[in-house]
Amino acid sequence: MNNKTGLLNFLTLITADLFNLSAQGQSQDAEDFKPAGRPMLLLFANVHTTFSDNKHLTAFEVNRGFLGYHYSFSEKFSARIVCDATTQSVNGKTLMEGFLRNAYLQFDNGKFLVRGGLINSEHMTVADRLWNYRYVAKSLMLRV
Repeated sequence: MNNKTGLLNFLTLITADLFNLSAQGQSQDAEDFKPAGRPMLLLFANVHTTFSDNKHLTAFEVNRGFLGYHYSFSEKFSARIVCDATTQSVNGKTLMEGFLRNAYLQFDNGKFLVRGGLINSEHMTVADRLWNYRYVAKSLMLRV
């Protein structure tokens, strides 16, 4: 009986120490948070080859780019702003246009996510996660 009681006391002490260490680790993580941000750059490029008038022409073009910034105010609140710039050639002239793609505030506590502002459509986010790429052909919704 004495050995069982001693073993039970030892296991209780070890378990209490493990909970104490995990609680200390969580409180230190919460205190160590520092607001920070990071820039974002995403470029869409195109490489193509043309055979015309007995000439072989190869070109590399950057057609579109996203430039943005993501900032975390706290562990639960963050903000993002993204600008979209595109170029296209029409009748030999290069046209450039840009617009604000995203500008939103976000609250995320792990169980509940809320975004307010100019946000992406959720169907594009689901498609990106599912296929890892955007569409090559018409989507199923457009074919119906």
